[in-house]
Amino acid sequence: MTKVPLVGMFFRPPANLVLKGLLGGAHFTLFAEPENPYDANAIRVECCPRDMEPQYAEGTRDELEGFGFTLEELLATDSLHLGYVAKNATHLVRGHFDNRFPCGGVLVWGGDGKPWIELDDPDLGDDLDLDDEE
Repeated sequence: MTKVPLVGMFFRPPANLVLKGLLGGAHFTLFAEPENPYDANAIRVECCPRDMEPQYAEGTRDELEGFGFTLEELLATDSLHLGYVAKNATHLVRGHFDNRFPCGGVLVWGGDGKPWIELDDPDLGDDLDLDDEE
């Protein structure tokens, strides 16, 4: 499986806080960001804050207010910009998905405690909705 590092959460509050509450396997959506003024090859990573572990999320109430969010506002958000695929790995994502965006992956935690994205199988198709499978 292809894995790429997730970076830049520090610059996207409350991304780091949300990320700490996600369990391995949480789904990420990746978007090409050609209008990015720093890197035309940038790949933005988003998640659904409702994927946070509920007990952890509840414990973030006070800290979230420091970022200008209430827990209820955060959990009502369908998609939160967490960060980016590391610049030196964007070519792996683009090659894996043949430049088709948006695409996806899941959170995996490295042995060093850092977040990585394990890329979805590109052959599953764009219209697969895993939430509807029972």
